[in-house]
Amino acid sequence: MNRPSNDDRLAASRRARQVIAGSEVRTPPAYSGVYTSKEPGLISGSQVTYLGALAVLLLIALIIFLFFGMGVASILFFILALTLIAGWLVF
Repeated sequence: MNRPSNDDRLAASRRARQVIAGSEVRTPPAYSGVYTSKEPGLISGSQVTYLGALAVLLLIALIIFLFFGMGVASILFFILALTLIAGWLVF
């Protein structure tokens, strides 16, 4: 078996410990933009999606409340309450 010589191991450890200067550090090539907002504003894109889903859930719950009463709609209102708490924790 060939074993690396002492000089090769020292050179490899020096390369591994080398500190990169700030001018040599490259930025990542592209950002996904999924969790970041392109335009400065009050709410981000994911928050707009969250609010839209809450509005649809509230609308469905209100329609069910009008046609079937609070017994059936309470399930959706409970889910709505859970999503509001989850949004408070996440955002």
